[in-house]
Amino acid sequence: MHRVAWIEPGATTAFDAMAGTSRGQLQELVLPADVVVYYAGKKAVDELATPLRKAGVKIHLVGDCLAPRRINNATLDGHTVGRQL
Repeated sequence: MHRVAWIEPGATTAFDAMAGTSRGQLQELVLPADVVVYYAGKKAVDELATPLRKAGVKIHLVGDCLAPRRINNATLDGHTVGRQL
């Protein structure tokens, strides 16, 4: 797992939290990046679900509107719902 230290044009500097040295120092990594996706919340964002359901729209909740988790969970949610349609 990486912890971002700073973001600058074209690169992100992070620390590898799992690869510390025996003295507890973190390994710094400079990662080339055109885009950085910042994740900061742990709250489901589903405010539109109830009004849509009340309006008779059939909806499927996936990803963070279902429950905040990791991207692989959101991808699996989308894949599962897509196959059911």
